[in-house]
Amino acid sequence: MTDHIMIPMRRRERRAVGVRLALIGAVLGCGLVASCSPSSTPVTKPGGAGANAGAGAGTGTGGSVPGAEAARVPTPPAAPQEQPAARQFAAWLAAFNAGERATLLAYHERSFPYAAASADVGGIDRELGLRRGTGGFELQKTEESTATRFAAVLKEQDSDQLARATMEVDAAEPHRVARFQIGPIPTPDDLRVKRMSEADAIAALRAELAKAVANDRFAGAVLVAKNGAPIFAEAFGLADREKQLPNKLDTRFRIGSMNKMFTAVATLQLVQGKQLATDTPVGKVLRDYPNKGVAAKVTVHHLLTHTGGTGDIFGPDFDAHRLELRTIGDYVKLYGTRDLEYEPGPKWDYSNYRFKLRGAINEKEGKQNYYDQVNTIVPSQRATAPPAASAWSSSTSPSASTCTRARRSMGLIVGYRGNNCSRSEI
Repeated sequence: MTDHIMIPMRRRERRAVGVRLALIGAVLGCGLVASCSPSSTPVTKPGGAGANAGAGAGTGTGGSVPGAEAARVPTPPAAPQEQPAARQFAAWLAAFNAGERATLLAYHERSFPYAAASADVGGIDRELGLRRGTGGFELQKTEESTATRFAAVLKEQDSDQLARATMEVDAAEPHRVARFQIGPIPTPDDLRVKRMSEADAIAALRAELAKAVANDRFAGAVLVAKNGAPIFAEAFGLADREKQLPNKLDTRFRIGSMNKMFTAVATLQLVQGKQLATDTPVGKVLRDYPNKGVAAKVTVHHLLTHTGGTGDIFGPDFDAHRLELRTIGDYVKLYGTRDLEYEPGPKWDYSNYRFKLRGAINEKEGKQNYYDQVNTIVPSQRATAPPAASAWSSSTSPSASTCTRARRSMGLIVGYRGNNCSRSEI
């Protein structure tokens, strides 16, 4: 019997940092990899978690290029103002997009009790978190407009992600908000980006990258490949702000929890090779694991699916000992005595520690250092730039003013992204 396992990832790792990479979906056979720099200094530790994006192309600021407008979504319509619900929605959207605490609080006190809102905007801090993560919303189309109910499709200003918002208001003056819901949705057919030629798609990508760089929302390297060959490879922004060192295609980036994919692949390779089973308890492999209850109850499947109840690594213990945590064994030593936070199985709870345990099990069963295992799964490949004659391969060096920083997606801030439901269920 084959086990089918979904490896959950944080929403911020599923989307490019403010760059509308969905544009490239308009080109047949294209794959895309984007690496972004969440800190000012690149990682240089050999064999660590850095990603080698390759070498051979210069850096670029991604200036505006002809053809970029082909990717633009039609200009959003203005909200109809004739109905009370529509007027109230327009008032909320204006206050939300302003992104100012005082403005938003004044609006809510006057017209929109937070108790009427879904969890995503259920409080000023969560609402401002959503505002920071999305950059605000643009109205794309009105789906329903009556005296007491307004529903619309919105687009995040910092990405091509769409959302549906529904507002219901009291029938009597002053038409205060009685119910409000918002959540991400798949792109409807009538709002999809129109198919483009390869050259236009690359031009549109460069324009979007330039916009993100100018707005200080992106620094990193972007690679687009078609049929296994790069057709776009450029680096943007600074790897080290203090030293004014630019990002290059061979700059190593911290890739955060994307490592979990490699850990999961290494685990399932052991399962495929009959060295391990997904129902194997932790204690069967790590026989000296300190907490025997955890060792007996938590299985490989629980670790892979974030349902093991083992807790995470962040907190006072991590703050006190983080400089001592050099190996996977160091993590097990520090956290291995803890009891379960809940019984393994039904509850999903994102945990870095569970994948530390996965790495420890992989080392034990694979009889190989974790980093050596990963290197066999992801062999080092150096990307090469497209031919110099390509219309989309030219670039210029970034100036200090275009140095950017990666931003957290709102997925870690509010439930808009991390509400444990698929987009089709929203």
